Amino acid sequence: LTISRSVKRGKEVGVRKVLGAERTSVVKQFITESLLTTCIALVGAFLMLKLLVPEFNSLYIISQSSTQIETNVETNITILIVFLGFSILMGFLAGIYPSLYLSKYKPASVLKGISDKGKASSGLLRKTVIVFQFSFTIIFIISAIFLYRQFEFMANTIYGFDDEHIINVALQDVPYERFQQIISMYPNVNNVAASSKIPALGSISGMWVSSDSIPDRIRANSFEVDEHYLDVMNIPLAAGRNFNPQFGSDRFNAVILNKNAVKDLNLASPEEALGALVKVEDTSYEVIGVTENFISSSPLQNDDPAIFLNNPDHFYYAVIKTTPGSTGTFLPFLKEQWYDMGSQYS
Repeated sequence: LTISRSVKRGKEVGVRKVLGAERTSVVKQFITESLLTTCIALVGAFLMLKLLVPEFNSLYIISQSSTQIETNVETNITILIVFLGFSILMGFLAGIYPSLYLSKYKPASVLKGISDKGKASSGLLRKTVIVFQFSFTIIFIISAIFLYRQFEFMANTIYGFDDEHIINVALQDVPYERFQQIISMYPNVNNVAASSKIPALGSISGMWVSSDSIPDRIRANSFEVDEHYLDVMNIPLAAGRNFNPQFGSDRFNAVILNKNAVKDLNLASPEEALGALVKVEDTSYEVIGVTENFISSSPLQNDDPAIFLNNPDHFYYAVIKTTPGSTGTFLPFLKEQWYDMGSQYS
């Protein structure tokens, strides 16, 4: 915009030169105006950042992710220097060309109206800059619409499990059983479960599964969970039963499939799959239950086969279901307990 507007200021420069202005003063004027514009824009951008980022972080699809934008820009000297340096650089680049271009005008020619006005280069530059601006704007608008529709798709996707009031906590060095006992004592915690993975966050690792009904193995998304996981995530059973700690064999040779896995393994129906033997990697497991389908990996795919195993050695996440409206008061307690237990067992 600065370059595009500057080519129309020839008469202004001519008048200033007639009044005695030197070329250096014209150059300083244009660069100073450009720097002031970018600095004002920087202040406006900073205010927008402080106002809009909290709202952006509160969006459901962002609040469920592990990455949020930090708003404490004013305390980060490095970021402030980068912002200010970028603003000064843009102001200098925007002002240097028109200042050098217009400061060479001859006052007499400009005031007579026979300056570069008749040359094609002035009009070509203006048109080129305007076309570039509009092209960039169109690309930006299309990208914004694309991102909005992606967020809208993810927010409105039916995952096949509860995705509200669920907190996934990476256990790391914290022992799950002790952590589960303490967290369950909090009045606004409905239930706590354990899992090896978080579903619907993209590509996840799986296991090779086979049955006597198919010639080749299939790749299924695998989750190693405890007996509370299906209830906490509200993944309904279509047939059979859940894991039961009273059955010691569930930890060694029991597996729960989803309907897609039943279909891909050619096990006829969920009811007929119960009691069938399937091989997971190189170990045989008995099918004790079949769940409804759910998005186990990517929201763009809802036909992935999935299996559940009961293996406490691979419990990497505590899955906490809280009562509606209690997350804000519960998180400080959760962080405190996690840090305390982490320091005890690390």
